[in-house]
Amino acid sequence: MGVRELKARYGVNSNTAQAFNRAIRSEIPGGAGLLDALDLIGRLPKRDENVQALQYLRNARAEMANVIAERYGLRSAQNLEMAEVK
Repeated sequence: MGVRELKARYGVNSNTAQAFNRAIRSEIPGGAGLLDALDLIGRLPKRDENVQALQYLRNARAEMANVIAERYGLRSAQNLEMAEVK
């Protein structure tokens, strides 16, 4: 399997990050809640505690994305994660 299979299952017209997020929501227990929390905290004012919490959530999402990458035979989701942080 690979990116084509991931996109075929989670949205041919979506970009790879969207396909990963859909896979996380669908295949990883707690994935939907984590992505919802990541979205909510990303909208908060940039205070030290918010930035720290956002980083914890991003790290958790990176771990989940790597599980998806492993399931679909991709080397890693590192490039995806780097694109999101920028």
